[in-house]
Amino acid sequence: MNTPVLRRGATFLSAGIIAAAALTDGDLVMLHSHVTTSATDHGTAADILRLENGKIVEHLDVLQAVPETSANDNTMF
Repeated sequence: MNTPVLRRGATFLSAGIIAAAALTDGDLVMLHSHVTTSATDHGTAADILRLENGKIVEHLDVLQAVPETSANDNTMF
């Protein structure tokens, strides 16, 4: 895990991830997900993966908290 704000292994089992969208282009995959790390911590993630021979060889991500309210009707989910 290369994301410094996320716990590793069994301590991270309480997290929930719901994929909202998936895009592919050749050996690249991008996932947009709704992430819940606790009952009060909700966020969104964009994971960018590069695959070789069906295995992940590179992983980049962008994390953002989901606000409780939105200034417009264009919410994240």
